[in-house]
Amino acid sequence: IVGIMNRPGFEFSNGIPNAITYIDKSLVNNNDKVNVSITVNNPKDVYSIASSICKNAKLEQKTYDDGIKGDNVNYNEHLLRLQGASAYANINDSIGYIVLLVGSLVIVCTIATVYNSFSISIAERKKQFGILNSIGTTNSQIMKLVFLEGFIVSIIAIPIGLLSGTVAMDIVFKIIQKFYANSFIADMNLRVVYNPVVIIFSIVVVLITIFISVIIPARVASKVSPLDAIKNSSDYKVGKVKDSKLVRFIFKTEGVLAYKNLRRNKKKFRITLFSLIISVVIFIAFSGFMTLFLKAESVRSGEMNYDISIYGTRANSDKKTKKLVSELSKIDGVKKISFSNTNSLSMDLEEEKINKNAKEKVQSYFEPEKENNKTVYKLVNNELDLPGDIAVQNIKLTEGSFDKDRAIKENGVILINQSYYEEKGKKGVLDMTNYKVGDTIELYSMGYDEKTEKEYKEKTYKFKIMGISEEILTGKYTYPYMGIGLVTYDEVAKNNGFNTLSNNIYIESDQSQSTRENISNLANKYKFNVYDQIEEYQEMQDSMKVMQIFVYGFVTVISLVSVTNIVNTISTNINLRKKELAIIKSIGVTPSGFNKMIYLESFLYGVLALAWGIPIGILLTILMNTILGDVISFGLVLPYSAIFICIIAIFIITFIASYIPMRKINKENIIDNIRQDSI
Repeated sequence: IVGIMNRPGFEFSNGIPNAITYIDKSLVNNNDKVNVSITVNNPKDVYSIASSICKNAKLEQKTYDDGIKGDNVNYNEHLLRLQGASAYANINDSIGYIVLLVGSLVIVCTIATVYNSFSISIAERKKQFGILNSIGTTNSQIMKLVFLEGFIVSIIAIPIGLLSGTVAMDIVFKIIQKFYANSFIADMNLRVVYNPVVIIFSIVVVLITIFISVIIPARVASKVSPLDAIKNSSDYKVGKVKDSKLVRFIFKTEGVLAYKNLRRNKKKFRITLFSLIISVVIFIAFSGFMTLFLKAESVRSGEMNYDISIYGTRANSDKKTKKLVSELSKIDGVKKISFSNTNSLSMDLEEEKINKNAKEKVQSYFEPEKENNKTVYKLVNNELDLPGDIAVQNIKLTEGSFDKDRAIKENGVILINQSYYEEKGKKGVLDMTNYKVGDTIELYSMGYDEKTEKEYKEKTYKFKIMGISEEILTGKYTYPYMGIGLVTYDEVAKNNGFNTLSNNIYIESDQSQSTRENISNLANKYKFNVYDQIEEYQEMQDSMKVMQIFVYGFVTVISLVSVTNIVNTISTNINLRKKELAIIKSIGVTPSGFNKMIYLESFLYGVLALAWGIPIGILLTILMNTILGDVISFGLVLPYSAIFICIIAIFIITFIASYIPMRKINKENIIDNIRQDSI
């Protein structure tokens, strides 16, 4: 033994370790088989290179079931996807489009923030630019001055940004290694690597972004008229400004003043509103992306929703099993208990009962047949689950209700309408049928005739759908494969001739040591075998949490930028209007009326920003959903919680942003503010 290493990822046995050594080529015969792993400089060339290697080595040609030409080669598809070199064009295209869309949103957010900052800066120094014009400064010189300011800001901000990003990522990696050691991401042992290409690319993107952001403010600054700047007369529209009857009806006089204040200077109004809209759009779009990402990962890898399984033998009676479950349910740390008792059934799905969005998929998997002058599709992977009373009562229904007595009387079931499917380069879930609560569904068991060597319908069952759910039962990883699921009570199944005895139990616990010991002691008491799968469960849970840390962290950073943008825009907009607001106070507006007017301005900004931002954010989420649907399909998912948070947050943030400068203005002298020419 010359070295000791941590357990490698390919070692699954807890009892027998692996030993690793070199191959002595002199001891390898021509007929011996060896496995060779290779990497290539350009991942996209891996398929042609592998084919050439196999051809030169005179290996047997072979094509895999998924359509990839293998030549006795296994490709590391998961890594190749990340490198944009998947064997499936739809995966490469979807990843490319998502990266492009997310990157564009980040750049737009940055442009909006920088543009807003420079626009505010130009507005604050309008008189200064007018004076420069009056002493002979050319337009191009003023533009160069503004661009130079942007360049100086870049020189200061870029190193700070790169350093902050590097430190933040290093801290995140250390947190993952320490607190989520069971996750597969922790197994990767991620660390910060300095890549000159990435750093240079980031610098170039930021410089271009700032250049684009500064163009319009620079042109505005270069066109400032000396006379207008000195008189401060170009900011406001002269003449009558239309008001809104709706605003007048709801908010009275202060509301009309607030509305007119917004409308008097359309340029400032549009800049401020644009900034707020971008903040709303960015938050909803990235929250939607987060929701889609986590849902897609759940569909891709499945869900492990239990951490302890208990198995019995035929010697364990039904009575003893139920007594065990009854005692298990009384343990405080037990969250869910479910029997593993699945009965496979077939059904003739009528064409009219196929969900509209699933019709094409069903037709691609099953051949249409004629039954009683109706077109039907024979689904063979349908499941009737009997998880036990406790599990059935805890199922979350999206429609209907499921009372036990009524279910026994009416032969009732809960329909799990979602189905899992997998094809070349794509996975997904879909709503298979359009059955509704109250409908009767017919299924049958299959028998086999040894004489004719053919299958036949053995027994037909009719159930009434009393509830519909999208929940994956405890103990299952995903939905039935291109079939439907039914769940009911044991009594209903007994009435239909099904065997309800099951000695396999799945438990989701709070993972505490005391709970696991109590479960183990009870199982041993009734002669059941216990398998503690806490490590596997925690690995999946930790892996999902780590991905949430990355995604939520990204959304948090974007949200902070958006909040800063909103506060900066609203507060500076009020500060720039000190003279105007002092005049309004001087003509007799009461302190409470003045405060109300300022709050209503912010409120109207919030309403308009939400009116534009929410639809645009939803459209971008739908676009990302569509793009992702080419790889992992699960129907439309919208970030409803993010939209609700955004509605509440926008009003809270605009209120705070207006309260701080307004409180300051209320303490200042009205006459001094009227006399001042600029901030």
